[in-house]
This record gives sequence, C-alpha cells and structure tokens, in this order.
Amino acid sequence: MADLFRHAETALETYVQAFSAVPGQAGAIFALGGRAVGLEVLFSPDTFAKLLPKLIRSYALDAIEIPGDHSPLPPSDSAVSLLRQVAAADVRGIPGRRPGEDAATSDQRYRGGGPLGRGGTHPPGGVPQ
Repeated sequence: MADLFRHAETALETYVQAFSAVPGQAGAIFALGGRAVGLEVLFSPDTFAKLLPKLIRSYALDAIEIPGDHSPLPPSDSAVSLLRQVAAADVRGIPGRRPGEDAATSDQRYRGGGPLGRGGTHPPGGVPQ
C-alpha cells in the first residue's frame, strides 16, 4: 500500500509541476478523458495561484484512477458547453457561514457556491456530478 501511495504521490507532483497560474488568472477548466469535467473559479488571482496545486492534485487523482491516455485536449466546444451549463444553473441565496448570504446552485448536475456579491451573485464554480 505504501508503494502505491508513493507512486501516486510522484504522479500527482508530475501533474502539479506541469501547470502554473498565469498572472491575473482566477480560474480554470479541467478536462479528463477528452472532455471538460470541472470549472474552478475564485475571486482572487492570488488565492487561485495558492490553491492551484491542491486543485490539480484533486483532478489528477481522478486522472490516475481512470485508465487510458489523458493527453488529448478536449474539443473547445466541450469547455464552452460546460461554461454555458454552469451559467444557466439555478443560483439561489442561502445563509452563509459569515454574515450575509452565499450563492449556491440547486442543479443536481453541479456542486459549488460562493459569496453573494453586491448587485448580484458571483456564479458558482461547477463540477459535473
């Protein structure tokens, strides 16, 4: 079991080293098996850059578990389709952990949320279920 973990740890770090945030980047679309599978958007490029290695490890674990070649890029319409679906998701206000409300989606295909912004909601990041 320890050897398996060491192998996965090495593979995860290979994924982390392959990607870095560009200046001003606050989000990313992740793809597995030739299709977009996740959207992660944060409100601060600094926070995104700090969390990107953890996000990459999370998606890389899925990539390691799914057999096959993950090198093909998904068609651009896969990313556009994911963005449209998330943008069309029903977003509602719910009580937040801090004062105010959070935005959350009730669409069962996605999970995600974030704080409500002034003058409207910030769309939640989405991960297809």
